[in-house]
Amino acid sequence: LCVGGWPMACTNIALQQELRGSDSEAEIVALLSQACEGGDLLACSLLGFRYEIELGVSLDMARARALYTLACDGGEAHGCANLGEVYRSGNGLAQDMIEAVRLFTLACDGDDAFACATLGGILADGRGVPTDIPRAIVVLDRACWQGDPEACDRADGLR
Repeated sequence: LCVGGWPMACTNIALQQELRGSDSEAEIVALLSQACEGGDLLACSLLGFRYEIELGVSLDMARARALYTLACDGGEAHGCANLGEVYRSGNGLAQDMIEAVRLFTLACDGDDAFACATLGGILADGRGVPTDIPRAIVVLDRACWQGDPEACDRADGLR
């Protein structure tokens, strides 16, 4: 199906190969590149992460951000979460907590547990934004419902 032009099939093969450890990093990058170019936005985000951590490609934060932005702008929560983390950490650019919160909110609304848990922590601690305990509890509960036990504990501790 990947050869036949179904981008999601290429992403699935890349993920399976990564789990099995049966393909080279370059082959996984090639599959994700093909899928991203074909329009699979999750593949774009996964490929961006490889550029961010230098896995099978050279470190290139500008390319990682561009891929995350493409994915996020297309509605892929994973891309918004990854881009939010770049802004939260200031990895390759100036830290911007307002933008990080905006991106984590988009990703959390798209059911990304990492984004919900991270957003909850930011809001609970008031890191770069005003503290908002009620909203922090809501997003931490959402991460909890998505299977993040630490988010459950954090939400319970805030109640």
